Amino acid sequence: MKLNYLWRIRIISGCVFAFALLLIGRLYMLQVVHSDLYSLKADRQYSSSSSGIFSRGSIFFKDKDGSLVSAASLQSGFVVTINPKILKNLEEVYEKINAITPIDREKFFAKALKPSSSYEEVASRVESSLGEKINSLNITGLKAYKERWRFYPGGSTAAHIVGMMGYRETILPDGMDWRGSLSLF
Repeated sequence: MKLNYLWRIRIISGCVFAFALLLIGRLYMLQVVHSDLYSLKADRQYSSSSSGIFSRGSIFFKDKDGSLVSAASLQSGFVVTINPKILKNLEEVYEKINAITPIDREKFFAKALKPSSSYEEVASRVESSLGEKINSLNITGLKAYKERWRFYPGGSTAAHIVGMMGYRETILPDGMDWRGSLSLF
């Protein structure tokens, strides 16, 4: 009878050991073998660019002779961001970014010295070639993400037909601050 219990204990122990090996093997595959894939997925969750969400297309007018003239189109470029929690050597980073694309020194340091923030935009609508140069610096805590924005070549020409052109803060006469008003330039 005692021998029967020993065999049951050994079989259960073997099953637990096999399950533990299976679990360790799976964790190894996820954390070591496929770590690059999951690291990339995590980075994409951290900061998402809006370029993949929609495509607004372009709006054209017809000239008197029938040729198309752009009224609204999309432009693409980069937004330069920093992570103040992990960014080191602020002066050196500022000099390197400023050599590529000019940025305001005071605004950069105001954003870079926020210890509780992990995402701050220091420049937007940066040309593609300059954004790629910033990414090639490989500085921890500095990243340029692709972005797209609406561009109106004609300025305010037919703005009431084409769409919204800008945003302007409005303060009501009684001193109450309103969220803002949409305005056409």
